[in-house]
Amino acid sequence: MDKRKLFLILAAVFSCISTFIPYFAVDCDGIVNGVEVSGSSALMLIKNASGIAMAITAVLIIAAVFLIKHKAGYVIAALLNVACSCWGLFVIAGAKVSPDMDPDVLRRLDFSFSSMEAIAITNVSQGPAFFFVIASVVLILVTTFLYYIGNDEI
Repeated sequence: MDKRKLFLILAAVFSCISTFIPYFAVDCDGIVNGVEVSGSSALMLIKNASGIAMAITAVLIIAAVFLIKHKAGYVIAALLNVACSCWGLFVIAGAKVSPDMDPDVLRRLDFSFSSMEAIAITNVSQGPAFFFVIASVVLILVTTFLYYIGNDEI
C-alpha cells in the first residue's frame, strides 16, 4: 500500500477518535425519578449530529481509500470530513458551559441529562477536544493535499 494512503487512513482514524474526546467534563447533582444522584459526564462531539457526521465521513475516507481507485473520491470524502469537523468546532465554540448555565442547554448538549428533573452543576472543566479536532482537520487537509498532488510513488 502507498505510504500516502496509509497516512490518509491514519488521519481519518485520528479524526474519528477526536469525536470521542471530551470538550467539557461536567460534575453535577440532580434528581432522577425522585432519587438524588451525583456524578460526572463528559460532553463529546459523538453525542450530537456534528460528531456523528464526523465519524461517518472518517469511515468514508477509509472506505474511499480501499474501494475507490480515483483520487477525486479521496478528496471528496476528505472535504466532507473537514466540513463536518468545522461544524463540530462551531458546536464546541458555541457551547459555553458554566455552573450557572440553564439546565435546558445542558440537556440539549448531552442526552444523559434529559432524565434529570433538577440539575445543579458543581464543577465544569474544559477538555482537549477543540485542539484535537483542529489537529484532525489539519492532518486530513495535509494528507489529502499531499496525496492529490503527489505522483504514483514516494
